[in-house]
Amino acid sequence: RGRAVGERAILARAMRRADLVISVSAFTAERVEHRFGRRSEVVTLAAGEGFVPPDARERERVRHRYDLPERFVLQVGTIEPRKQVALLADVCRELAVPLVLAGSAWRPSDVPDHARHLGRVPEADLPGLYGAATVVTYLSQYEGFGLPPLEAMACGAPVLATRVGALPEHVGDAAVLVGPGHRPSVVRELSDLWRDDSRRRELGRRAIEQTRRLSWRA
Repeated sequence: RGRAVGERAILARAMRRADLVISVSAFTAERVEHRFGRRSEVVTLAAGEGFVPPDARERERVRHRYDLPERFVLQVGTIEPRKQVALLADVCRELAVPLVLAGSAWRPSDVPDHARHLGRVPEADLPGLYGAATVVTYLSQYEGFGLPPLEAMACGAPVLATRVGALPEHVGDAAVLVGPGHRPSVVRELSDLWRDDSRRRELGRRAIEQTRRLSWRA
């Protein structure tokens, strides 16, 4: 609550003083205009140049460095209530699939007991981590953009994300989208992706094509 109050005050002051407002998505631009009455220029984000499909050697290097299982579900991002990590962990427990989390936690108690928490991972290791994962998830409840799914897709990973905020804008039909907090959909789609090799390969192919349209040069 304290963080939210502070960020609101900082943003309101910045909006009053700024000569130009840039939003990272059409969704964010709409929210900025609605909340602050400011029109903004939309300039989307993109995955960094290093986010490309890793080869087998890089995948194995990262798997060995972090002592990862052969197959696992991965979610990258801060561990906080908005990211619905508890829901993901509960679903993974039900499906008996290993869960790996990469990213800092606001509170240690937010990290599920049975999940493997890597903490903050160097950017150089992220492509190999995305490539080694069987499925990459991003079950956020609200996103002004949401960069981790795009990074994962640029690495050819099959992504399961929530249909919220700006996520549908940039993942298109190259990721599986579910309603936020809708547990039955998460169970069904994650279970299907976990078992269906051909569907994961097809998603990975479409993901690479989708992310090629979004570049920092563009």
